[in-house]
Amino acid sequence: MLYLLLLHLVGLIGGLLARKCKVPAGALLGAMVSVVALNMVTGIEQAYPLNLRFVVQVFSGILIGLTFTRTDIIMLRRMFKSVLILLGAMLTLNVLFAFIVHRFTTLDLTTALFVTAPGGMSDLALIAVDFGADTRQVAMLHVFRFGFVVLFFPFAIRRTMLRKHKENEAEKPPCPINVPTTAKPCLSTKRKALRIFLTVLVAGTGAFLARAAGVPAGALIGSVTATVIFGAGAQLALFPKKARIGVQVFAGCFLGSQITLQAVEYIRTLPGPMAIILVQVFVVAFGVSWLLRRFSTMDRTSCLFASIPGGMVEMGILAEEMGLDVPRIILMHTCRIVGVVSMMPVMLWLFVR
Repeated sequence: MLYLLLLHLVGLIGGLLARKCKVPAGALLGAMVSVVALNMVTGIEQAYPLNLRFVVQVFSGILIGLTFTRTDIIMLRRMFKSVLILLGAMLTLNVLFAFIVHRFTTLDLTTALFVTAPGGMSDLALIAVDFGADTRQVAMLHVFRFGFVVLFFPFAIRRTMLRKHKENEAEKPPCPINVPTTAKPCLSTKRKALRIFLTVLVAGTGAFLARAAGVPAGALIGSVTATVIFGAGAQLALFPKKARIGVQVFAGCFLGSQITLQAVEYIRTLPGPMAIILVQVFVVAFGVSWLLRRFSTMDRTSCLFASIPGGMVEMGILAEEMGLDVPRIILMHTCRIVGVVSMMPVMLWLFVR
């Protein structure tokens, strides 16, 4: 209990400092890096409580779900082709790089398929043991890929976005000084509190039901779905903006707690698979994003974010922080995770048997 309090205190300080320094998605990344540093210094390895992890996923789902509007829901029905492109390209690259890993390293083909799968880190590690894969190698290499993705891509994307913003500002004519605005309805404190409470209750119920039904990444998907229905549908969802920083800090603390000293030391014994996975990350991110950009209406940055094989929670929070096309990005990542987890038994039957 004492260590958990220390972990979250360190994460809070790191998150606030990174945010003050204007680091991209600073609350999440700052908390994550601070907690990883704490783990490296103390050497303590303590599993993050499942109930607390569930709470983090519920609130992360609320943040993501609140970005959806009714217009977004209508728009998502037109994305069937984009989803097929994403899944087809990612599963093809999954098989290709699995054979490369199996050919040039000591990993067996079953483990290689799980290691190169662009799915959720926890979901793949949980089902890997059922198919005879080396669960430790799967978990550690996914931790390595995840750490690289969340530390590298936000900075690269933010730099690209700032450059593009400056170019647009230079070309754009000056705006008029007086721009009419539409006033938003003012709610009383009591009504705000009630709507916030109902939002959390609805999201928590959705997360619990999805997890109980065995849906991959169920807690997050259930929370997002319930929030979208309550927000975009009933238009009643509400969550304070200042509290979003706290949610990002908690998410960063959870993610950082997964990267322990033992995990880092074990990853060092896998230089071959690590190098191939880095190549795969760039091929998947830029190759698939190019296909999406060519055959969809998404902007270049959103296409890249939708193609990065990172966690859905992290990518959703980072996209929301950067003001990207969150509904489409989350839909693509949801389909990616569900598709990969669902197709894994089929790929093992086809290529391993």
